[in-house]
Amino acid sequence: LALAWVGWGFFQPYSHAGFAELMSIGLGLMTVAALTLEPASLRTLRAFAAGWGLAWVVACAPAVVEIVTGARLPNYLEGSPEHIRLASRDIASFFVNPNLFAYFITLAAFQLVALAGVAERRIIRMLMLLPAAITPVFVLYSGSRLALLVSPLVLLWALWAWWPQGRRALVTLGATALAVGGFVVLYSPRFWARIEVESQGSTQGRLNLYRSGVHLWADSFGFGVGAGRFETEIARGAAPYDTQGAINPHAGIFELMSQYGLLPTAIAIACLVVVVWPRLKAFAGGATQPTSLTVAEQSVCISVVLMLVLSFANSTFLDSPIAWLHVASLSMMSVALSAGTFPTRVPPESASEPWASRPQLRAYAASLASWS
Repeated sequence: LALAWVGWGFFQPYSHAGFAELMSIGLGLMTVAALTLEPASLRTLRAFAAGWGLAWVVACAPAVVEIVTGARLPNYLEGSPEHIRLASRDIASFFVNPNLFAYFITLAAFQLVALAGVAERRIIRMLMLLPAAITPVFVLYSGSRLALLVSPLVLLWALWAWWPQGRRALVTLGATALAVGGFVVLYSPRFWARIEVESQGSTQGRLNLYRSGVHLWADSFGFGVGAGRFETEIARGAAPYDTQGAINPHAGIFELMSQYGLLPTAIAIACLVVVVWPRLKAFAGGATQPTSLTVAEQSVCISVVLMLVLSFANSTFLDSPIAWLHVASLSMMSVALSAGTFPTRVPPESASEPWASRPQLRAYAASLASWS
């Protein structure tokens, strides 16, 4: 993938921005290699989980201040016109762009759910699952629509994976919510009016950006227009679609395909398929006792879906450090699972295990009975 992607990028025409993007891709692939050349040990996975937890707290602390005070950091929406910066109420922490902030905390919450099984104590595991419940609130204030769709699904997966006794209740609740939501949508004039406004506004511009990506790919005979050249080509009118002034790709798959062509795109998709295919079995069966191994295998599949969906959230994807951290985390998890370094079962003090079945508590209850 590195040879086909970066190598082909250097053979194509590229500008200063293209060289910077190739450097970003090269450093991203080096990060992936650094986390996967040697399978992560259990100790490494615990350190990685601690890092994600600390990163989530550090990222959300300024967001709390933003919500409470309404103040923004000096780099807020840096590069945007002043009237947009003053009018926007979306929080961004120190990430400049609200979409990047939403992407990062959603990714961090997901990683903590996936790695919760490496915790030795139940209280640590519960603390690792807590961000999944809080993240949708911060995402709501960020205004990121895709992350607002994804972050509640991460919470639902956390409940599904670590609380199997409540799966029937979750299914019932989900079906009820879908039924009520569908009824409201079908019979709400305001909803359809909003859809009409959106379809004529930014949504139509986004769709035309995607169509432009396909046009650039086809117009280059599948070879791609070159590293970092999507914005340049759209700005000069190379695609016959009205993007309403937007020139960023806003989609990882179209960004990769239009700039680097068919071969790197096909290899990247093949890599994702190879990673996901052996893990699909983790969704089969109805185990009543969750295991860290099962949850981790599920997380690999879900991580790929998250990456593909959230790549549509930000203006660009290939030069984002958060995107490459996502890819590297996914790769590390896959290699660790293949090497067997994950614990196969949740420790006995699992939150999913009834208290009466724990040996320590049974012994304590017996001692109390004998004393009485």
